[in-house]
Amino acid sequence: ILQIGNIRAFVARTLPEMGLFNQVIGFGPMEKERLHEIIQFYRDHGIEQYRLEVNPYNASPDFLAYLATHGFYQSSFEAYLCGVVSFDIPSTSNTVIIRDVTSSNLDLFADIHVEGFQEALSHFSENARRLYRESTKVLYQRPGWHLYLAYVNDIPSAMGMLYIHAGKALLAGGAT
Repeated sequence: ILQIGNIRAFVARTLPEMGLFNQVIGFGPMEKERLHEIIQFYRDHGIEQYRLEVNPYNASPDFLAYLATHGFYQSSFEAYLCGVVSFDIPSTSNTVIIRDVTSSNLDLFADIHVEGFQEALSHFSENARRLYRESTKVLYQRPGWHLYLAYVNDIPSAMGMLYIHAGKALLAGGAT
């Protein structure tokens, strides 16, 4: 992890082709002079595909044009929520249950993940989709990573990933 002021750049060295795991958060117009440091950071790690998360509230036409001159473009919309990390997950009802992923349901977790992102993955080759599925499984039991399955009326219905490091957390993905 590279930390420059409020900027955090995450690197997944074993997944260099997956921009979902290699991403920059906390970047905006006030930090644009640091863009070259970020680009160099990913070059130094051999990462060619990464995401530069930009808060649309701070995205002026001039700032977006600046990013475009460096090869960046808008590729998706996402929402980030902030809160206090807790491992005590209250059940919202008796019909919805959230469980930690175990080795016995890791394939199910990966299948739900890929199925939930099928539209985003539609332009990937079959080989890349298989790699994406397997890359999700690589996170199982890695330090800081927490993988979850949600069941509705005992039917597997959703998945989620949480990464925690030094008191900071990233809800890295979820699909239904």
